[in-house]
Amino acid sequence: MSRRTITLKAKPAFAGNYQSLLKKDWDAGTTRRVLKLLDAQLRASGVRLRLSAGDSDGTRPERSGEIRIGPWQLEELLQVLERVGPQSPAARGTAAALLGNAQNDTAATALRASIYLAFQALFSIRGETGLFRDLQSLLYLHAVDWLLPQLRSAGFVPEHDLLLDAMGYHFTAVWRDNPAHQQYLISVLAGYVGDRELEESSLLASFRLTDPEDHDYLTLAQCYWSFLLENHRSEDAESFLLGVYRRAPRESLAEIREMIDDTFAQRTPLAT
Repeated sequence: MSRRTITLKAKPAFAGNYQSLLKKDWDAGTTRRVLKLLDAQLRASGVRLRLSAGDSDGTRPERSGEIRIGPWQLEELLQVLERVGPQSPAARGTAAALLGNAQNDTAATALRASIYLAFQALFSIRGETGLFRDLQSLLYLHAVDWLLPQLRSAGFVPEHDLLLDAMGYHFTAVWRDNPAHQQYLISVLAGYVGDRELEESSLLASFRLTDPEDHDYLTLAQCYWSFLLENHRSEDAESFLLGVYRRAPRESLAEIREMIDDTFAQRTPLAT
């Protein structure tokens, strides 16, 4: 399929807005705030995303600066996701049904999130792509914590499964140039679907692919350490931290020692 090219621009304030989203506690409204910032970057780039249940054959011309996602465009996206996602087309729903359900606010939010997470399947982006990808990643992480559970509890099965597949496309296609972050995204989604083996292997791979001097090194070490403790593997956690301690920068050693002390404190007492 021929993809339209979008040259992304970003206003100076966008970076501050993104950092603000990172620092605030996440809640049910965070998804909408991330989507609004993605919308704002598109508008700054001269385009506007719009869902449209009409134009079923994709022949109606778009207005200047408009990105219309109707049944025809959404069907193209579903065909791409079918090649990379685990959900069957029947479980995911049809394009027309998904757009029809978008009259509901939660379903509309899920559909827009899915489109943004798989945006590169429909469009080729260039220009200031860094902020856009960071916002996509933030949307991905928040979807696991809030949007996917919300859709599941509300019974929006097609929207839930579409979002899962869009997230699968996202970590597969968008982060090929950053394997450490790609593996972390995989671990987060694996945790949501209950695949503990994949969650662990991806967490460990993400950590191992990160340079000790990188600012994410200690954060990823904490993530894997927490996984081990949550799964009652304190001895493995101790061995892991001792290895981290030998390689970590000096400024991180005090915090790692605290983690080691916490691990000893949480060890299950031996039976007598």
